[in-house]
Amino acid sequence: MNEPQVESYPRWREALRLFHLAGFKFGDVVTHKWFSEALKLESISDSKLVRIAEFQKRQFFYAEALERIRNHLLREHQIYLENEFGVGYRLVPPAEQTIAVMQKGMRNIAKEIEKMAAGVTCIQVDALDDRQRAENAEARAKVSMLGGMARNRLPKPFED
Repeated sequence: MNEPQVESYPRWREALRLFHLAGFKFGDVVTHKWFSEALKLESISDSKLVRIAEFQKRQFFYAEALERIRNHLLREHQIYLENEFGVGYRLVPPAEQTIAVMQKGMRNIAKEIEKMAAGVTCIQVDALDDRQRAENAEARAKVSMLGGMARNRLPKPFED
């Protein structure tokens, strides 16, 4: 007699169990389709009409579940998943993990510094008093310094 399959709850834990059973190796790309099926998400095809609210709910669920899976794999199994846009997630080999994480982080930092720079430079200076102008000048100097640090790129490891 077949025993019923016991599934983990929440669904991301079940998807995590299936991930381990699938035997993915470093360098493999796990597709969005695979994750969607493992999370038991209803497939959205071109021929099926879906309400915007339903689509958004599905996308939010998928994004949250993937973030939990990625965090669990990183912290508990030292497996870093890198987004392959439009395809899925690649299991980054340990030898590439440091540079991949640093490059992603530096891109994110650079974007935020650009936003800060716009915020402190695109200001109506005439509306500021002397103290506020001094604060703004100090903020501009700090943002400029941060921008210089963000532009410094890490060398690739083991490059001759």
